[in-house]
Amino acid sequence: MINLDAIYVDVDDFCLLFEPQWITHLIETGEKQRNKLSYDLATQKTDKISTERQWLLYR
Repeated sequence: MINLDAIYVDVDDFCLLFEPQWITHLIETGEKQRNKLSYDLATQKTDKISTERQWLLYR
């Protein structure tokens, strides 16, 4: 069984480190963020991981 709580915590920890560095990089390089996230990055990535894992289990 997939433990989404544990995955979310791991992804959230990663995002807390990654997002500020990513935003700094975008500002320094003059790149623009392509789209605003409607919900936080950790939730978005956890949903993606869960969906892909379920697809692998049922194919």
